[in-house]
Amino acid sequence: MDREKTVLFIEDDPDQQKMYSFVFKRAGVRFLQAQNGEDGIKIAEREKPDVILLDILMNGIDGVDTLERMKQNPNIPKTTAIIIFTNYTKEDVLKRAENLGAIEIIIKTDVVPSELVDRIRKKYLK
Repeated sequence: MDREKTVLFIEDDPDQQKMYSFVFKRAGVRFLQAQNGEDGIKIAEREKPDVILLDILMNGIDGVDTLERMKQNPNIPKTTAIIIFTNYTKEDVLKRAENLGAIEIIIKTDVVPSELVDRIRKKYLK
């Protein structure tokens, strides 16, 4: 039997955590959460998620530095789709994230939660 498709959400805002946890779980997706980059890296090493949704502005190491560490980490599969999911739109920061290997950048205000779930399922959880 195939292993359950998993999304890891790295976000320090508890309201965002609650909302996205609800919509992903309701859609039948295994949904893991971390409130900062350090914890996100540990969970990604242990759980090997299919998709990581990563905010940029967080306490501790920011999302771009977290992305860089994940891409260099031999314990996180290269096949993991790491998506920047943020409202931070500073062009040079987003360009750095792309250059480091973010597969996609999604601006939070551009999608409602159910659209995000549909998009992630169709593109990355087949």
